[in-house]
Amino acid sequence: MQSRIDYGKAPGGTMKPMQAVQQYANGSGLEPRLLELVKRASQINGCAYVGWTA
Repeated sequence: MQSRIDYGKAPGGTMKPMQAVQQYANGSGLEPRLLELVKRASQINGCAYVGWTA
């Protein structure tokens, strides 16, 4: 299994766009349970979504 990105070591400016996407998702009106399900599915398939913060 390939290791995930260490966002603490990512180049400057990497987290800001990801946090903006997370904020958008949180304000989208989708149910929190659905958003959590997407996060879990992303964890299973190794998607970058896993790194997003709530």
